[in-house]
Amino acid sequence: MHIEKLVKDFHKLDTATILDIQMRECQNALELASATHQRSLVLIHGIGNGRLREKVHSLLNQTKYVKRYVYDFDSRYGYGATEVFFS
Repeated sequence: MHIEKLVKDFHKLDTATILDIQMRECQNALELASATHQRSLVLIHGIGNGRLREKVHSLLNQTKYVKRYVYDFDSRYGYGATEVFFS
């Protein structure tokens, strides 16, 4: 969900708009993974100041088809990703 991968001219956007775009991408990824019956999905939110991670975790807590998620150190992503498991 790195903004530079989602929007070409992200430098012109304010932080609230960037966060909204990232959260829409997160929601879309969750819906697609669920619709295609994936068992899990890795959401890469980065480390940053933690705002995106907190919003992602809040969304995961509210999403019925999310069975659980794991936010722990991963050799591939460090602490910059959350693995989501679906019901």
